[in-house]
Amino acid sequence: MKNKIFQEKNKIIENIKISESFYLMRFKTSHHKIQINPGQFINIRILNTFDPLLRRPFSIFDFKDGILSILYKIQGRGTKILSQLKSGDTIDYIFPLGNGFKDVFIKDNIWLVTGGVGIAGIFYLLKFIEDKNIKLFAGFNLLDNAIAIKELLKKEKIIAEEDIKISVIKKQNEFFVGDILKLLQENLKKEKPEIIVGCGPIEMLKSLYDIASHLKISTEFLMEKQMGCGIGACFGCALKVRENEQIKIKLVCKDGPVFKGNEIVWI
Repeated sequence: MKNKIFQEKNKIIENIKISESFYLMRFKTSHHKIQINPGQFINIRILNTFDPLLRRPFSIFDFKDGILSILYKIQGRGTKILSQLKSGDTIDYIFPLGNGFKDVFIKDNIWLVTGGVGIAGIFYLLKFIEDKNIKLFAGFNLLDNAIAIKELLKKEKIIAEEDIKISVIKKQNEFFVGDILKLLQENLKKEKPEIIVGCGPIEMLKSLYDIASHLKISTEFLMEKQMGCGIGACFGCALKVRENEQIKIKLVCKDGPVFKGNEIVWI
């Protein structure tokens, strides 16, 4: 059975810049007991006007005690306006949208790989699998972003610090310098997980799938796509997938955003 979808307006609790690139927004919801599955997203109307016209999709970063959180970075006019909203301002949003993770919950040895703001789609999942054997590999292009996310993970106490492997470009003693996939491959020489979960740029996910499939490791990916409506009406987030030995078109917003790696037709 499909979860109910709600549209509501509520007050922003805080909208703070936590690092050089990342902002964290928290706001109330009237639906305290709603079930939100890791991997689902929220569609936000930036202003109470037709400019910007389209809502913006964001992974649900966290949901706790009736408080929704999103982690985002300024990537265009919409997110620039969003970053300027303040505590007490009203926000209009539709949630929870899409289908979340599935295969990861039946595995015991799980590795998670994120690039940049891809961590936004994984953070909430960590709370559901904290009793599993987990390793998190997170890549950032700025040290400031890596430190901020590491502090959030530590504050929530949802993953042991020794299981966090972070890659940054700028050299620092406690961080790996270089591509996150190189860090992953170094660790794969010592052990292999049952499943690799990924969220980040499409190029990173394609390379991650190539690495995992070569080693016969199953994968689940939270796909990032530009969306128009967020509910499957506009077909703006079409994705080619393999199903029953045929290539079909599915929608990231409605059928995803989570897909098995071997479902996706990688270009």
